[in-house]
Amino acid sequence: GYYEKAYQICTSNRTEENVDWGLAAIILNNMVTADPCGDSDVALERELVVLNIRRRLLPVSHPLISATHETLAQIYCSRSEFNDALEHFN
Repeated sequence: GYYEKAYQICTSNRTEENVDWGLAAIILNNMVTADPCGDSDVALERELVVLNIRRRLLPVSHPLISATHETLAQIYCSRSEFNDALEHFN
């Protein structure tokens, strides 16, 4: 859909240092949260990328990092992977 197209536009035809990684993280996060009943493997993969991007760009105490951990915890809970969910809730 539209988020996939936006992500492709954001990251294609650019060198690594010219990609707006903050925008890429927002788009990926929106892809996950807009489809809460979607494929959990895809959601998990995307949200882990979001976390890695945000950890590179933002201080540890930033609210977006906390929100990303919350989303990851919810994904793990939906997969009944409660130990992994607990790590992100903490």
